[in-house]
Amino acid sequence: MEKGIEFQKRIGMTKSGLDLPIDSMSDIEKHYTLAAVGELTGYSVLSLRRFSRSGELKTVRFGREFRVTESEVRAFIERRKAAEIPEASRPKQGPETDDQGASNGKK
Repeated sequence: MEKGIEFQKRIGMTKSGLDLPIDSMSDIEKHYTLAAVGELTGYSVLSLRRFSRSGELKTVRFGREFRVTESEVRAFIERRKAAEIPEASRPKQGPETDDQGASNGKK
């Protein structure tokens, strides 16, 4: 074990600001692909990219792929829940009508 700590110190693998060696993998936060976040949230990958571009979803780039930390996924879900329109306030879904109330024949 001592050799491992020496190696970590030599390559600078220490906890930020504490100068302590990383002693376990539990110190590393899990990252999700946009596809995995899409499965969790119900959003498409394209929508998640738009959220990332607008700054609403914080992503980290690994090569050509974007990843999202577990804590950011949780925060994003909470932000989206707060931003949703309550069902009671949503417009009723029914046949489309024009300004005079007549059906326009679209299906």
